[in-house]
Amino acid sequence: MTDPVVIQSSVEIRRAPEEVFAFASTPANWPVWHPTALSVEGDVAGPLKPGDRILEQDRFLFLRGQIRWQAHAVDAPRSWTIEGVVEGIPMFSGTTTTVSYTVTPVAEGARIDRTMHYRPSTAVGRALDWLIFRRHNRHQSQHALDAIKRLLDVPPLGSGPA
Repeated sequence: MTDPVVIQSSVEIRRAPEEVFAFASTPANWPVWHPTALSVEGDVAGPLKPGDRILEQDRFLFLRGQIRWQAHAVDAPRSWTIEGVVEGIPMFSGTTTTVSYTVTPVAEGARIDRTMHYRPSTAVGRALDWLIFRRHNRHQSQHALDAIKRLLDVPPLGSGPA
């Protein structure tokens, strides 16, 4: 058994931590800020609660499939963890993924940290991950947090028109 792939990303946002948590942990918002999320269904209307189940239609580069997520360890407004299984992509079907988010107060707002652990389920999947997908996943993870920042960040005091 190979070690899981671990991808970490973070960004600081000039917005109250509670607002960052509420927006980012609401599955209905995922397609707005996560570049691979095409749509979601299930328990999607509000911030995650333990046990919530979400079916996310996803695009991985040129592949389409879905991930069945379940929320675990939700500690509003500080952190949440979701665990999922990839379906519908032959070389990755059965791949388990755990994604944890932590929202921490900082001087000008909040810092959001994202840690993803996954282990491709097949030898072909592991090879493709090493060759292509791991780099893409790192980029998409940071891109997702940067999108949250673009959507939620407010200008610093005194930087607007006079």
